[in-house]
Amino acid sequence: MKQFLAILLAISALQLTAQEDSIQRKIFKLGEITITETQNTSPLQSIDQKEIEQFSPDNAAQALNLLPGVTMSQSGGRNEALIFVRGYDLRRIPVFVDGLPVYIPYDGYIDLNRIQVGQLSKISVDKGFTSLLYGANTLGGAINLVSAKPSNNLELNAEAGSKISSEGVNAYSGSINIGTRRKKWFAAGTFQLQQQEFYNLPRSFTTFYRETDYKRDNSQFHNLQYSLKAGYTPRKGDEYVLSIKGIKANKGVPIYLGNNPNIRVRYWRYPRWEKNGIYFHSKTKLQNQLILKTRWFADGYENTLKSYDDSTYTSQTYNYAFTSTYDDKRMGGNIDLHLYSLAAHTLKAGMRIQYDHHKAFNKGETPRHIKDLTTSAALEDIWQINDGLKLISGIAFMSRKGLQADDYIAQSDSVVSFAMGHDKAWHLQTGIFYNLGNKQTLHASVARKTRFATMKDRYSYRIGRAIPNPKLKTENAINTEINYSDQNTSLQWSLSVFYNFIDNTIQRVDEVQDDLWQLQNTGKSHFRGGEVAIGWKANQFFSLGGSYAYLDQKNITNPDIKFVDIPAHQLQTYARLHWHEKFKTTAEVNYQSSRFSTSNGTYKAPQFTTINVMASYKILESLKIHLNVRNLTNELFYLTEGYPEAGRTYEIKLSYQLNR
Repeated sequence: MKQFLAILLAISALQLTAQEDSIQRKIFKLGEITITETQNTSPLQSIDQKEIEQFSPDNAAQALNLLPGVTMSQSGGRNEALIFVRGYDLRRIPVFVDGLPVYIPYDGYIDLNRIQVGQLSKISVDKGFTSLLYGANTLGGAINLVSAKPSNNLELNAEAGSKISSEGVNAYSGSINIGTRRKKWFAAGTFQLQQQEFYNLPRSFTTFYRETDYKRDNSQFHNLQYSLKAGYTPRKGDEYVLSIKGIKANKGVPIYLGNNPNIRVRYWRYPRWEKNGIYFHSKTKLQNQLILKTRWFADGYENTLKSYDDSTYTSQTYNYAFTSTYDDKRMGGNIDLHLYSLAAHTLKAGMRIQYDHHKAFNKGETPRHIKDLTTSAALEDIWQINDGLKLISGIAFMSRKGLQADDYIAQSDSVVSFAMGHDKAWHLQTGIFYNLGNKQTLHASVARKTRFATMKDRYSYRIGRAIPNPKLKTENAINTEINYSDQNTSLQWSLSVFYNFIDNTIQRVDEVQDDLWQLQNTGKSHFRGGEVAIGWKANQFFSLGGSYAYLDQKNITNPDIKFVDIPAHQLQTYARLHWHEKFKTTAEVNYQSSRFSTSNGTYKAPQFTTINVMASYKILESLKIHLNVRNLTNELFYLTEGYPEAGRTYEIKLSYQLNR
C-alpha cells in the first residue's frame, strides 16, 4: 500500500511539473517585471492561467479578488469595478498590462469590469516591496496582468456561454484565441465578447418605486475586447513584439437604492467607452550578461456619458442633465538595462516617461485640457550574499510636472488656468530574502513609496458636489513586511504580516462646506494586518485550500475620518474534486465583514457570505462543458451601500481547445 501511494504521489508530482512547464511557456516574459522569482510565484501574490480557468472569473476584478489582501468593490456612481490591496486603491497600486501602465489619465483608475481574462497567462500583485522599474505612483505596490503567447505550432481556443437567472437568460459571452509559434516568430489574435441585458436581484430584496422588480434597472452592458500580437526572435536572447489592443464597450449605471439623503439619484448611461492602443516590447542581448529591455505605448481613451432626466432615459431637459465627453491620450515608455553577475551583484537601471492629456467638455461647451508629464529613474541591486541569502536594494527619483490645467467658467463659456505645480519624490527600499531550503523562503522588507495626486484629485468639482484642491501634496508611505512561504509539492502555505505608515494621506472629507466634500491631505494613517494562504493537494483527485486577510486602517491625525469600501476581515475557502480526468468540480466560499461606505461612518455595507460552485466535464478530448452557479444561496449583499449585487446566477459554457 505504501509503495502504491509513493508511486501515486510521484506520478502526481510529474504531472504537476509538466503542467507548470506548459504554463510557464505560455507566459509572455517580456511583460513581467520582477525582483525575485520566489516573490512573484507566492500564492499570496499571483495566480496563473490554470487557476483562472478553474475559478472562471468574468473579468480582471473578479480574478484579482481570489488573492488574499485584495478586495473587490464597486464605484456605484459609475458602475466600475474597483480593487483595493491592503487598503490601497488603484491610484496607489496601479494596474499594468505586460509591464505597461493602464489607467484613465484624468483619475488614475481603470474599470476592471471591462478587462476580460481569456488572454491572460498570469496575474501578479506585488504588495509594498515592488520593483522600482514600474515607475511612479506605486505607493502600495503594483498589479501586473501578463498576457499569454502561443507555445505550439497551432493553438485554437474558443468559448461560448450564457447566464441564466430566475428572471430568464440575462447574459451571453464568446471568445476565440488563435496563435502560432515558429522557430523565429510567433503571432496571436484574441477576440472576446460579453453582452449583459441585466443582472437579477435576490428575492430577499424589497422592491419599491425606484426598483419595481428583480431585474436590476440600467445594468446592461456590451463589451468587446481584441488583441493582435506578433513577435520576432532573430536569435537566442533577443525578442521584439508589437501588439495592438482595444476595448469597445457601452454600459448603464444602476441607480442608488440606499438611504443616504446626500447621494443624488442619477440616471446615467455610457453609450461609448473605448480604449485603443499600440504597444511595443523588446529585449536585446548586448553582451553575455548585459540585457536591454524597452516597452513603449501610445493609446487613447474616449467615453461619452449621458445624464438623463428620469428612468425613461429619453430626455435631457433638467439642469442636472448633460452629455459629457472625454478624449484622453497617453504615450510613453521605459528603457531598462540589466547587468548580471557583476561580483555577485545583479544591477537593474531603468528610465520611464509618460505624457498624459485629458480633454473634456459637455455638449455645447468649450473643451478644457489638463496635461501632465511624469518621469522616473531607478536603480536596483540584487546582492547574492551566499547560496541562500540575498539583499535587494533600490533607489528611484520621480517627477510630475503640470503642463496645463484649465478651469471652466460657465457664465462666459471660457477657461482660465488653475494653479499648477511640479512635484518631486524619492523611492527607497531594501529587503532581505533567505532561502531556507526545501522550497521554504523567508523575507523582510521596508520600502518608502509615494503617489502624486491625480488630475481629478486636484481639479474636479465632481459635478458640483466637491471643492477642487490644486494644492494637494504628494502622499508618501513606509511599507514594512515579513513573509514566510513553504512551497512543498503537496502542502503549500504562506504567511505575511505588514505595517504600512502613510503621511499626507489624500482622503475624502465630507461636509467641508454645507454638503460639499473635498479631497484633503488629512495627515497620518496606518494600514496594518496579516494574510495567510494555504493549499493542500492530497492527490491528483482532491485538493482544498483557502486564505484569510485582516486589515486595520486608521487615520491617526483624525480618527473620526473612516476609510471606505474595505472590510477588516476576508475569508475564502475552496475544495476541488477531480472525480476522474473528465469531470472536475470546485466549491468556493467567500466571507467579508462589513465596510464603511461614507467617511463619516454613518453608512455601511453589511457583512456577507457567498458560495460559488464550478464544474466541468470533458465531452471530447478538445471539447468541455462548464456549469457554474454564482451566489448559490441567493444572498442579498452589497459591496457599496445602496447598490445590491447579483443574486443566484447559472452559467453554462462550451469550450474548445486545439494544440498541435
